[in-house]
Amino acid sequence: MINAEDWGRLRRIRRWMFWVVFLPLLLLGIGNLILSSSWGTGLVEKQIEARFNLTCEIASWSWSPWAGGQVDDLEITSSDVEGSSFRVFKIDRIEIDLSWRSMIKGEKRFDRVEVVGVEVDLSLESLKSLMKSREEAIVTAVPDDLEVVDDGSHPNKPLDPADPKTEDSSSEAPAIDQQPNDQRAVTIAPVDDFEGLVVFKDVKARIYSEAVPEFELRFDNFSGEIPLWGQERKGQVHFEGLRIGNDGSEESLSIPIVWKEGVLQMNEPEMHVLGLRFNINAVLRFSSGLPFGVQVKVPEQQIDFTSLRKNAPPVNIARFSSDNSLQGFFLYPSLLSGSSQSQFVSCVIEDPKDGSRITFDRGHSNLIVTNAGVFASDVRLIGDEEAFLGNGFLTTSGTGAATLRVIANPQRAETYEKRVTATDPSWSLGLIPLVTVDRWYRDLRFEVGTQGLTVDLGEGEKEVSFVEVARKFSHAGRAPNPILVP
Repeated sequence: MINAEDWGRLRRIRRWMFWVVFLPLLLLGIGNLILSSSWGTGLVEKQIEARFNLTCEIASWSWSPWAGGQVDDLEITSSDVEGSSFRVFKIDRIEIDLSWRSMIKGEKRFDRVEVVGVEVDLSLESLKSLMKSREEAIVTAVPDDLEVVDDGSHPNKPLDPADPKTEDSSSEAPAIDQQPNDQRAVTIAPVDDFEGLVVFKDVKARIYSEAVPEFELRFDNFSGEIPLWGQERKGQVHFEGLRIGNDGSEESLSIPIVWKEGVLQMNEPEMHVLGLRFNINAVLRFSSGLPFGVQVKVPEQQIDFTSLRKNAPPVNIARFSSDNSLQGFFLYPSLLSGSSQSQFVSCVIEDPKDGSRITFDRGHSNLIVTNAGVFASDVRLIGDEEAFLGNGFLTTSGTGAATLRVIANPQRAETYEKRVTATDPSWSLGLIPLVTVDRWYRDLRFEVGTQGLTVDLGEGEKEVSFVEVARKFSHAGRAPNPILVP
């Protein structure tokens, strides 16, 4: 028989169990109901919208001490200049496992973040509008006291043969020679005994052009494991299907990634993608502004560009090489800088429609990237019977201009003119003698503005759409006089 004292003890145990066990579970259930409500998801949506200046929609989200947090059906949208809405990306599920060890120390970190079912389907036109709106939002957020300190070491400088340190730097990561002095930026410090891992699964992306349907960059089934904390960790990203062009070849690609001392680094001595052999080094430092640097080097090699697109015209280059670099800050795109130098020897372009062939003995291009845009200071294709010389620029605001000088002997000039007028009678190339009658030339003017990319190929040098010109030439029939090269 239970006496009064035992009954009192049982009641105290029940009350203790209620306060310790059942009440937290009840509050957790109520909290998750609130989080899943429109009011709860609205709080998270507003925070994301304020941070990235993009519209956010979340179906639901929940949290528990044993399972962590989970966000379902997150969708990010933006608007173009006309006010039409378009989707930037969609994520089916995000799972976040917090690090209790770090939270006890007052640090908000995670053991693992898993992102599942990402879908990106963007046109170049929408991407341009998105980048413009992001640039405006970021520029207004750049602190007034932001300083860029240059330590004098630029990855874009030519190597000094007298300096033994610069004899072979192909296996080194590109230097990040700019550091913003922004005390308000978030800084992430590495922790030696902490595992932080970001996992991506089932990621699909497609970048295409509404104006030029032939252009498409697509990869399917992207997955990866990216470490973000610790002394030194290894990860990997994998592309199951990589395609360039709507009729391009598909290839799989795996890229190893290393996290070391606050830097995420990719250093692949040699990669083979779509018939092209190249080296790529990239670093992302988790410090103020998120500085990054990328170097892509294409060693001298023979290239057949028909491997990029199955139905592309045959283009064969005997010897091609290229050296490209880009650096800046993800949070401050206005500090972007880079350069590109490419050269080739012996390029043959064939037109399968009429058997015509154009041969260039040599060529090169020099490009510079600054906070104002992309500048092509010198682009040359030199052959015995024709040559193309050009320069131009494209600003970050979306405007640009370029001049392309076409030089040919009289026979080639006549053939080019006949082909242009046969494609459209209102067009004219209008080559005239250069200095002597054995060389004719014409300076074509390209402009990028509200009407898109135009070229002064129309009657009386009237501007016409370059996309229209490209389409008509690609669908044109057999040329009146094929260009034959013995």
